[in-house]
Amino acid sequence: MRDIVRNHKAFEGFKTKPVEFVRNAMNEVAGGIRALQHQLNHGLVPAMSGVPNTPINTLSTRALMNTADETLSRVVGKGTGKSPSAFADRAKLEGHFDKHGKEFDGLYKNADEYLEGAKEVINNGIKVKYEYKGELRTGYVKFMGNNKNGKAKFEFVGTNNNGDITTYHTQSGKKIWKTINGENIPVINPAE
Repeated sequence: MRDIVRNHKAFEGFKTKPVEFVRNAMNEVAGGIRALQHQLNHGLVPAMSGVPNTPINTLSTRALMNTADETLSRVVGKGTGKSPSAFADRAKLEGHFDKHGKEFDGLYKNADEYLEGAKEVINNGIKVKYEYKGELRTGYVKFMGNNKNGKAKFEFVGTNNNGDITTYHTQSGKKIWKTINGENIPVINPAE
């Protein structure tokens, strides 16, 4: 597959920005699925012999895109193979859940659910580099939405150079910019 990608002009974008290229391709696929759903659900495509033409509302384009995004992140986007998947030990996980779990408005009932949330950000968020105590580290950022004042709010997973998750919490836009850029510059530069 990689040889085909390297040697075909249609895949030029894949060479320079593989994540964006595949995400755009998946958006096109999702658009095609939505069009097919519409056609099938409105009787615009005849049923195949022996197959009833029933609505396919249960087919979720969003679910398909989430699965594709997760796969894409694992295949293309997270760097050198193994993504962080745990805190250094159970005590650190539980300590961070106690400290930051409430920031997620009751989303996580326990430390294990909290860890799954961190893994979701790692798999589907934006990989970034940031400096912490003089050390360049890898983090993951995911936009949560806007707060009641219209300000951006993000999920942030920090890691250490041993490959452990060191923190998972929410940050305001202003704080995330400072964390990943060293100053309040509202830009996220994805890490390679």
